[in-house]
Amino acid sequence: MKELVLQNTRLDGRYDVLRLLGRGSYAEIFLARDNQAASDSSHKLIVIKALNVFLQEAPDADLERTLIENFQNEAYALDKVRHPNVINRLGHGTARDLRGSIFHYLVLEYLPGGNLSELCRNTPLGFEQALFYFEQVCAGLQHAHEQGIIHRDIKPQNLLLTQNREVVKIADFGVARFADLDSPITRVGTNVYAAPEHSPANSNSPDFLTVQKLTPAADVYSLAKTIYSVMFCESPRRFSNLPVTELPEKYRNQRWSEGVLRVLKKATQTNPADRFQSVQDFWREFAEIKNNLNESFRQSTELDSSNLTDFVPQAPATPSFPSLKAVQKAVAEESSNPILPKPKIVVELNHTEQNRQPEKTKIQTETISAEPRRTNSGFVPIFNGNQNNLPTNGNAAQLQEISEQSVETRPQRQAGFFKKLMVAVLLLTIFSGVLYGTFQYLRNGGILPSSINIFKAQRGVATKDAWLRSSPGVTNNQLGIVTEGSEMKIYNKSSDGNWFDVEVVKHGQPEKSNLSTMRGWIHRSIVDLQ
Repeated sequence: MKELVLQNTRLDGRYDVLRLLGRGSYAEIFLARDNQAASDSSHKLIVIKALNVFLQEAPDADLERTLIENFQNEAYALDKVRHPNVINRLGHGTARDLRGSIFHYLVLEYLPGGNLSELCRNTPLGFEQALFYFEQVCAGLQHAHEQGIIHRDIKPQNLLLTQNREVVKIADFGVARFADLDSPITRVGTNVYAAPEHSPANSNSPDFLTVQKLTPAADVYSLAKTIYSVMFCESPRRFSNLPVTELPEKYRNQRWSEGVLRVLKKATQTNPADRFQSVQDFWREFAEIKNNLNESFRQSTELDSSNLTDFVPQAPATPSFPSLKAVQKAVAEESSNPILPKPKIVVELNHTEQNRQPEKTKIQTETISAEPRRTNSGFVPIFNGNQNNLPTNGNAAQLQEISEQSVETRPQRQAGFFKKLMVAVLLLTIFSGVLYGTFQYLRNGGILPSSINIFKAQRGVATKDAWLRSSPGVTNNQLGIVTEGSEMKIYNKSSDGNWFDVEVVKHGQPEKSNLSTMRGWIHRSIVDLQ
């Protein structure tokens, strides 16, 4: 895994990267401060979503092209939707981190209120509070569908809240699909929430439902499963790829229980044609249930999109992200091709600049005090491309002055730094060789399993009871039952990709477990990757 080196740096002469917020399979999310935003702007703090195609391993050309296309499509989708209940895209760019790794990035608004999954983790929202949020989600999703965008990954973790937790916004359009595209339907989303017609759990099933075109009914399905999760503080895992047929026991006798179950059941039918065909129709049913509970104060069943908190109606310039190899080649050849963007400037925020900007340094220290800070050690800021292209503001001028001072006053410290670095690299290489030799000796001697892979272990959860087998295939020895909800480490997969080599680290139902060993093979359709 090759992580980007961006913390405690300035990107594009304006974004001070404060800390890492999280990582996905191929993206890293950073919190940053926009130094060009007004002091009272709600977008002073922003999010940098950086595409990192090397997070897992070096991708082949087809995978890299697909990842870049998906990243660009996410920007297109956000710009086309542009709604008060959809996260705002504020910018984009291509840059090079402190190691020289080139990456594309999106600038998004920062929503510090967390997500609905975190909000209901310990306390169910209940009927009215859940509908307060989901009217907003339905408004944003209905608008997306009117623009021809199917989200395909609606779940509590992708519904983000403003700081006062009064407004919810839909995020992560990374796998969104344009409804009018005439191309095969890919299997994406999260198994627990994804509709059967595009659920990854059905990718290897011979009898999964085949549809020719995705419709808004796919998002209606995911939205219904999300409402179940948030309203009852319970995962709908037992209904994965199945209709919701009952509510949790303690909610079955509420005044609204019968109506809510009826709506959720219809919204989660396996056949898309049997569901609500629009988010508006889905919402009307919920609104009618609420009205029937309070006849004296009936509300409109039409979606309300009037909340304009932090809404930026005008989209920034449309991005066009080329392949990373094309950008690298253009940089190496110092090409002036206007189609290929020059990587934006990334410089380390060093002590000299901190002394020149004491007020900003104080704010930054308070914000990232829990995070490790990079030491300066004589590092000279790297400017990629022509420095004359820097924005002509005070920040750029200070960075130019800092760069010149660093070059003139630190050559000896630089030489010492690189000597120490070479010694450290040599020692690390020797230690790695010894460690690898020991590992090979233990594995070849039978002390460790031959299939173990200590560097790429993933996490997964069993979606139902299943046999753990001695090797891939349904005819091989049964080692016992892995129970539903069991947590596993995933080390390898079979040559056909259908079986996972796993280690059970926590039983979902210990009383039912009869495993003779904690290590074996399980079919991938049983595993919900975390």
